[in-house]
Amino acid sequence: MPKCAAFIDELREVFGVDEMNQVIRTGLRADCKPWQRVYFCEAGEVLGSELRPELGKVVSAAQMVLVKPVVATKGVV
Repeated sequence: MPKCAAFIDELREVFGVDEMNQVIRTGLRADCKPWQRVYFCEAGEVLGSELRPELGKVVSAAQMVLVKPVVATKGVV
């Protein structure tokens, strides 16, 4: 799943490694809340539980735009 792994790496850059790893660990657990689920699918390989449309919006990686947050520094304009 190289494309999924690359996408997750981008998420880790933006949101932090520990945060994303925790989201994935939680989302893969069988007892997680429906809105916490993660689902990866690439070339016939599947990881996670498929999201049901009635639980929320399914967004593909192609629809997402990730940007690094701008951090203000005191005294810098």
